[in-house]
Amino acid sequence: MVLSLLPLVSAAPVDRDADSWSAQTLAPGQFQLGTHSGAAPIARVEVGTSTLPLLAGAPNVDLKVQAVATAPFDLALVGGYARFHGEGLEAWTVRAGGRASAWAGPFSVHGSVLWHGAMVTGSLEETWLATVPPLSWAVEGGAGFADLDDAIDAVRPAVAIAWAVTDTDTVVLRGEGWVWAWIDPIPGLELYGLDDLQGHKGPLPLRDTYVASVSLQHTWDHARLRAGLGTSAVPLAWVVQTVELSWRFGGPTGHPSDRSEPGEAQASG
Repeated sequence: MVLSLLPLVSAAPVDRDADSWSAQTLAPGQFQLGTHSGAAPIARVEVGTSTLPLLAGAPNVDLKVQAVATAPFDLALVGGYARFHGEGLEAWTVRAGGRASAWAGPFSVHGSVLWHGAMVTGSLEETWLATVPPLSWAVEGGAGFADLDDAIDAVRPAVAIAWAVTDTDTVVLRGEGWVWAWIDPIPGLELYGLDDLQGHKGPLPLRDTYVASVSLQHTWDHARLRAGLGTSAVPLAWVVQTVELSWRFGGPTGHPSDRSEPGEAQASG
């Protein structure tokens, strides 16, 4: 049985590239522009931003610091900050946690646990966000998103399994969900079918918070495209997991033939 799997395991190169779900960072001096943009000013440190929220008026930044880089295993500390201000609404969120990656042949497994803290004050109904699904559906249904003054603390684990089918194509399975939260009462949650979350303090039922998806990622010398399908407790939340379009330049290219073993780029720098 084991011997019959050897051709499959050796069929494609190991994908140890920097992805949003992995503990790997961009190579020193490398830049990425796309749905998520970032750069690695020094080895093992990546600073980035989610481009679409940034263009929509929500400045945000994320940080990944690779603390462990060995041949089969990587460990990174991750964090981020985002803020939205305008039209009577003030909102911010911070997050911090860790992410680990392990590889075996063309397969890799990635896991993370993040704490999120958020504060929202003001009226959501007066912003452009109230016109975007699924929030617009709740507003049209009569949700009361005025006079908000709410705080949220939550813990979100996530897992990803990647299979480098060829040297340019990778299948990615991803899943995540909120498992614990301290939530102030927020009018309108019942319109999402999330009555259990009103004023919740403690463990969360995964059926109310899950996100799961499968996608295919294709990599060219400098560009990458990922698309797929998924399911989630909140409608369309899975889209964030499945869509990426980006361009990389500076340092090594994004093509698998240019990828180094974990720690190799740092060791040579």
